[in-house]
Amino acid sequence: MIGKALPPDSLVIKLGGIEQKKDDQKEEHGGPVIIFGQHTLKEKIYVKFKLGFDSSYCSLNYNDSDWKSINYQLDAEKELKGKREYTLRLYYRFVPKSAYASFLMELDHIGASSVFLDNKLIAENGVPSNRLDTEECIVLSQSPISISKKDDSLHVIVIHFSNLLLKQSASTKPYPNIELNKVEDYIITEEDKKPVILFLACIGAFFIALACIHFFLYITSRDNKFNLYYFLFLAPLGLVCCILIIFPYVESPDIYIFLERFVSFMVPVALCSLTVLVYNLFQLKYNWYFYIMMVVYSCFFLFNIFRFEEGKMVTNVIMFLFGYTGLTIIAFVSVIKKRHGANYLGLGIIGFTVFLVIALVMLTNDSSELGLFFLALSLLSIPLFMSAFLSKQFAVINKSLKDQLRNNAELAEKTIQQEKEKKELLENQNIILEQQVQERTQEIVVQKQELQLKNQEITDSILYSKHIQEALLPDFINMDEVLKNYFILYKPKDIVSGDFYWFKKINENECLVAIADCTGHGVPGALMSLISIEQLEKAYLKFQTPSEILEEVNNTIRLTLKQNDLNSAKDGMDIALFKVSYNQNQTTLINYSGANRPCYIIKMDASLEEIKATKASIGGHTPVNQKFESHEILLHKGEGVYFFTDGYADQFGSSKNKKLTTKRFKELLISLNGKTTNEQKKQLFSFFEDWKSGHEQIDDVLVFGLLHH
Repeated sequence: MIGKALPPDSLVIKLGGIEQKKDDQKEEHGGPVIIFGQHTLKEKIYVKFKLGFDSSYCSLNYNDSDWKSINYQLDAEKELKGKREYTLRLYYRFVPKSAYASFLMELDHIGASSVFLDNKLIAENGVPSNRLDTEECIVLSQSPISISKKDDSLHVIVIHFSNLLLKQSASTKPYPNIELNKVEDYIITEEDKKPVILFLACIGAFFIALACIHFFLYITSRDNKFNLYYFLFLAPLGLVCCILIIFPYVESPDIYIFLERFVSFMVPVALCSLTVLVYNLFQLKYNWYFYIMMVVYSCFFLFNIFRFEEGKMVTNVIMFLFGYTGLTIIAFVSVIKKRHGANYLGLGIIGFTVFLVIALVMLTNDSSELGLFFLALSLLSIPLFMSAFLSKQFAVINKSLKDQLRNNAELAEKTIQQEKEKKELLENQNIILEQQVQERTQEIVVQKQELQLKNQEITDSILYSKHIQEALLPDFINMDEVLKNYFILYKPKDIVSGDFYWFKKINENECLVAIADCTGHGVPGALMSLISIEQLEKAYLKFQTPSEILEEVNNTIRLTLKQNDLNSAKDGMDIALFKVSYNQNQTTLINYSGANRPCYIIKMDASLEEIKATKASIGGHTPVNQKFESHEILLHKGEGVYFFTDGYADQFGSSKNKKLTTKRFKELLISLNGKTTNEQKKQLFSFFEDWKSGHEQIDDVLVFGLLHH
């Protein structure tokens, strides 16, 4: 675009064959002519252009009738965009007796150009070429070309331009800008740059200083995300202002394009940060409009990344409208809903709109200084009002903290006073408490002695009970007379036990053995075991088979404990009763009957067979006419049979405090196959102790094993 309209009475632009306003003389040349005189058509520079370059194009007499004529201000972007090497021809002449002796031609481009006047090279900016290896591009925006009046005849200016090196760039200037000025106008133009630079410097310094303040606030208090979002909004704007200041002084095309693209990235970052800041400030939910704005900002990024020049301007407009409209709607809705701080955002948007309109009007009417002033107010409106709101919030928080500190100080004083009173009260009570403690200690000592005496009496009684219970248990000498290759692992939980074993010799080759678990353990279990042993002795006098004995014991225990209905006690026992018979054919025959206590048989091939017991206990709520199944087991060489209570498998232990379980107990018995009875008993005992590993024993343990002799 042409930077400034030509002043009146400076330039008259005439097309070939069209008459001037004040004379009827026609130009002999058929091309557009720039005529210095008293008449002007503002902001129109007509040129002819052709792709490529040849030295003959620089001659005034060259026939360019087949070249295309364009209005440079209006048609250059359309006609020249995308073309990488071409030649421009501009005709001019001075009106006779003109007061102007010279004019300035300014070029502004990123590329390479050579300027010829009537076939003579007068300026070279880089090295234009149709080959990439010989082209040298530069950034040109200063050093205007001075063209003096030679005569009143027609002259031609030829510009050879190329930008092959920047083919993949997203430069906003893909063709050279051309501006024609009087000498005094250029001097004014240079002076006009100072307010612009001062304006950008002040705005940039304000944005960067404010961004640094909020960045350090965020570092000191990470919980407050508002300072981070506000920093991300202000910092890009400050960087954009700084880059715009150094743009005129950049000479490297690569650096110029990088800065240009960096500016295009910073704008959506600032808008995106401002949008997120507002949504978080007013505690709004991310709605569909928020996501649309994020998509628009993302599209702007993509247009810059992939260098889509065609839609860039449209994207810029859409991005600005969406950001502006979105913030306006948010402010309006927040004001209606009386959100805290919404008035500040609304005032900032109103100030931005009003000052922007005034600035555009001023700049259009050539009031540049006032226009820049109102443009500065427009850009500062939203940050200033947002900073005012955040400052107010900070003041409110600061006041709240001061009030809290004052309340804490008052509370601390009250606490100290109360502590002093408590201390005095405690000092007075210490003497009384010491006396009471001495008295109570004496009482406790006496009570402890009494308890120790009673505990000793109880322990002595239980120990004596243990002697009685052990006296009722079978003598191993008697058992050894009949049984061969057997072991008994007996480990009560307490001094006395609810588990017991019973033995009755029938003859030299036959005997009855019982492995029983009475209800409870300790003293209650021991008492129940005495009753059960007595009833087994009585039943043996009447019956010889295990199943008949169990049926009789079930009835007598119910009568002894008066278990006549469902409301009576459930005391009873689980028992495995079996008869062992050694035959002359070297076999061991076992007649087994059980009440809730099964039997395990380990075969010669190390497999385990389980014979299940009748699912009923002795006593309790078991019916009077309960029958108990009878099983015959014939042991062969290398086989063994095992009877046990539930104490072994139910023990908790190991590092994970798990139950030993029936499964592990079975695996353990299988692993003992082939070992002697003494070895099996030792390994069962050591495994139990290792498993328990410091845990309390939870029940009485009783295991009976019999191997084929």
